Amino acid sequence: DAYTFTDPPTPPSQSDFTWEVKKSIIGTRSAEWSVTIDNWLSSTFTVTKNTSVSLAARWEHHLNNLCQGDSLRPMNGAIDLVNYFHEKGIPQAIATSSVMDVVNHKRANVRINDAIFNKMDAIITGDMVAKGKPAPDIYLLAANRLNVDIRSCIVFEDSVAGCQSGRSADASLVLSLPDPRYEESERTSLFGDISDLACKRDWSEVLQHFTLDGDNIMNKIK
Repeated sequence: DAYTFTDPPTPPSQSDFTWEVKKSIIGTRSAEWSVTIDNWLSSTFTVTKNTSVSLAARWEHHLNNLCQGDSLRPMNGAIDLVNYFHEKGIPQAIATSSVMDVVNHKRANVRINDAIFNKMDAIITGDMVAKGKPAPDIYLLAANRLNVDIRSCIVFEDSVAGCQSGRSADASLVLSLPDPRYEESERTSLFGDISDLACKRDWSEVLQHFTLDGDNIMNKIK
């Protein structure tokens, strides 16, 4: 294990890993979130860190296991959104903080691979950039791989760090689908200034803006 616990002597349970901790790392790379978790563990428990075991590597192994079989599901409305752009010939990219190995495990799900990944013109992962979200690097690289100006791009995000990344990259629009565990007040305070539209249920809400006004979503939302 990555840590040895002495007070209490057992590792923390799922209930110890609170939403307050979780929301502070959503959307970030393992290089960044592992530092946050390390600080949280050290300040909450009496632990000894095993330097020969990587917390990030252990988590990525666990995540790969979670990606096996048919348990993996796309976010509601995501496939419809991808299809909308694909049918119009608009280039798309995935810019994820995950490493490529995790992406490849997700692609083993044939349904999701065919519905989403195979319709991407570029896939950019966290291990391909010097700085992860909220830095702009990953979206700037995605735009570069698509051979488009980032200022003509729309960013779709579900995390504060991701929205900050898209905003600092100077994307034309940043649209968000915040985790449902956020309180309404948090949705407003955290996403209000960094996204142009925060969906409440699923990505189909964004799709409605596209279909209501043809291709003119820029003016529709702004």
